[in-house]
Amino acid sequence: MNDFQSKEMLVDQLSSWWTKNGWRLDTLRSKSLNELLGIRNRARNQSYNVSSHRRRA
Repeated sequence: MNDFQSKEMLVDQLSSWWTKNGWRLDTLRSKSLNELLGIRNRARNQSYNVSSHRRRA
C-alpha cells in the first residue's frame, strides 16, 4: 500500500470522529500522513478514555 492509499484510509477512519469534534474535513485532508497517524492515536486514546469512564459510571 502506498502513502496515498494509507492516507485515504486514515482520512476515512478519522472523518466521523473529526467532524463530531466540529472540525472541517478539508483540514483533515490537508494533513500529512504522519500527522494523521498522530491524530489516529489521539482519537483512539480519547475513545478509550470515554468508554472506560462510561463503564465506571
